[in-house]
Amino acid sequence: MRGKIFAFLALVLLAMVVFWLVTKPVVRFTLGPGLELVTSVGVDAFAVREAEGIWRLYDSRARNQSDGLLLPTPVIGRPALQRDGSAYVLTDQGLYWMRGIQQVVPGGEVVKIFSSDELPLGVRLEGVVDGSDPVLSVTSRSTRRLLICRGGPITDATLTPLMDSDGEARLPQTAPGGDPLGSAVLCATNANALAFRGEDGWEAWVLGKSVISERVVADGCDSVVAIFTPDGRGLLVEGREAGLWILSLETGRLDFMAEGNLGLSRRVDPAFGFRFEPERLVAPTWGLDGWLQIYQTHLGGGGRWAYSVGFLHHYSVAASTTGRFLVYAQAEFDEQGDDPFDEALYVFDFDHPAVAATQLGSRTGGLRGQGPAFIGDGASLVFLADGVTYRSELLIPAD
Repeated sequence: MRGKIFAFLALVLLAMVVFWLVTKPVVRFTLGPGLELVTSVGVDAFAVREAEGIWRLYDSRARNQSDGLLLPTPVIGRPALQRDGSAYVLTDQGLYWMRGIQQVVPGGEVVKIFSSDELPLGVRLEGVVDGSDPVLSVTSRSTRRLLICRGGPITDATLTPLMDSDGEARLPQTAPGGDPLGSAVLCATNANALAFRGEDGWEAWVLGKSVISERVVADGCDSVVAIFTPDGRGLLVEGREAGLWILSLETGRLDFMAEGNLGLSRRVDPAFGFRFEPERLVAPTWGLDGWLQIYQTHLGGGGRWAYSVGFLHHYSVAASTTGRFLVYAQAEFDEQGDDPFDEALYVFDFDHPAVAATQLGSRTGGLRGQGPAFIGDGASLVFLADGVTYRSELLIPAD
């Protein structure tokens, strides 16, 4: 009799476990230590800094630390991800390329593109344009020159200065206003273009197949952050006059898009996402009441509306590549203060709007480079929390 009872209880327990697995909306994996995160929209890879100069490369299948690959060390600055999941890394030995975790390619797992003596002194890796070519910069007096790396990893690589018919691009060594974020180079994911905050405003460059590229300037638009549209043919900026504006990389026209702002804060990282049909920006906005709230704004004009309204800040926005899932942080903090604060992370499914947002976790807020971010084109996302790397898999409910 006792054996039958134990068997029955085992079946009940198994049924409970199966029910929990089926109904649980999120499965979370702990990957290992994490201090800083590098991701790229739509790329099925992400890099995590575990210690000074030590980075590990993962993809959306990772379930523990052993599923990642250590990048060449010591890494200078941050790695840059290619569209295929591989990574470029700058070290004191030179510029390296490392294959993606799922790739089988000729040339080996790690290829040296340039040795240190083939690179200018003071060079740094800025990113990758169009998911392919690395962008480097080198200091020259009060400005920085930009160099595009063409070729590699299995063909000979060359460094070409970014220039138009008027001469080389010049990135201010110190951005207007002294903002460190403003001195960064913004690389388009789906276009052969980049942008940076120049002396006259945001400059967008369309890289040519030859040496000569084309430049357009959003004159007077010098807010700290700008955003490439998903197709890379436009640059979203805060205008000289209030509101959001679009700079066309094809025509150089600067057109009004909508009311609002990009919700820039001294306490948290700028972050945003896109949804489609129609195409719209999802980003935090400072309201008149002094709270960051998430708005959806049509890129082609025609309005904006709030996703979140409440007496808490909503920020650190990321959207899945299809725009179905939205992840964000929520907290209460003093924008002018420096006290630590706690924040919670939530994910929302636009295909099931009647279901409340699901909490992913909580962490200490106000730390740079912590995510969250979606990985690849599925429902996998990654974030760092209090020195630990977490990857979450969203279990899509049946319709």
